[in-house]
Amino acid sequence: MNVIDYLKKYGNISFTDKPFNEVDALVYSQLSYFDFSDTPCCNENLDYSLKSFLDNDYNKKRVAAIWNAKENHRFAMELKKSSRFYNSGVGFYRFDICNQTEKQFSACVFSITDSLYYIGYRGTDASFVGWKEDLNLGYLDVIPSQKEALDYFVNFASKYDGTYIIGGHSKGGNLAVYAATFAPSELKAKIKMVYSHDGPGFLPNFYKTQEFENIQSRICKIIPKAAVVGLIMEQHNNYKVVNSKAVLLLQHDLLKWQIVDDHLDYVSDVNKFSKHTRKTMNSWISDMDMETRKVFVNTIYELIVETKAERISQFLKNWPKNLVTINKKVKDLDPQVRKCVLQAFNEFFKLYIKRN
Repeated sequence: MNVIDYLKKYGNISFTDKPFNEVDALVYSQLSYFDFSDTPCCNENLDYSLKSFLDNDYNKKRVAAIWNAKENHRFAMELKKSSRFYNSGVGFYRFDICNQTEKQFSACVFSITDSLYYIGYRGTDASFVGWKEDLNLGYLDVIPSQKEALDYFVNFASKYDGTYIIGGHSKGGNLAVYAATFAPSELKAKIKMVYSHDGPGFLPNFYKTQEFENIQSRICKIIPKAAVVGLIMEQHNNYKVVNSKAVLLLQHDLLKWQIVDDHLDYVSDVNKFSKHTRKTMNSWISDMDMETRKVFVNTIYELIVETKAERISQFLKNWPKNLVTINKKVKDLDPQVRKCVLQAFNEFFKLYIKRN
């Protein structure tokens, strides 16, 4: 049973009759990936319902940029029949992408009841600037999207008082945790739960802050059994592991997570692939000082920028030509920079083989 099956089974039971649960959080986190642009969902109110959006504005283009677009269309069609969700108000939609500041941010708010709200942060899309911002997590204490996530929550809460559930998938989970952690104390007291659905972690100092300590008990981090993204820079083992029928990295897809009745199908631990990859990735990252991380990340990104591709699909469409371009630029790199990058790659593969 997956999220779509859950909608078929419980989609017409109200939140009054069946209170909000962890599977509902998955639904709203996935909805955060929908393109709500150029609709009343962009207004700073919650007067426009999800049903209105699905009836009047939705088409396949609204999910075309999401991984597994076909399955997300099925998800949307099932939501269209689900009174549990389609009565939710949708608003405050924001999409902000900037190559100069290396930021990819998107979020929206859903009303669950008249006084309970889900603030959903979108994860990384298929743009290279989005992936670059993810990599920046490895050496920056704060990335632009984290700042915007906090400002976004504070702005919404100033207009709608109530109880808040904050969540997101992938980088969206990281943003949810950051916003909840550094929210003003009066707002933090109104946060019911924070969901990080396979979201990456933070640099070590983040976990030592009093602000994190004050919200930690309300953070629910969930990762699939073959998790990779959710274990990057994860400093604790304070997470739940959910079963997934997808293969390896494809388990990152929320729509593939398994459900039993109205709760997730948990397993005891991640699998060997996940453990091995976590040890390799985290050892590799910790062995590099901050300056080396910065040089490595910026150089890789600059090489990709030289191809003129802004999205992964564009890069793959002309991959032979793009690889030639990158190879030429590698040869033109400053010798010290080239040595740094090649050495970093070499260390990663040595660690992976050693731990295999």
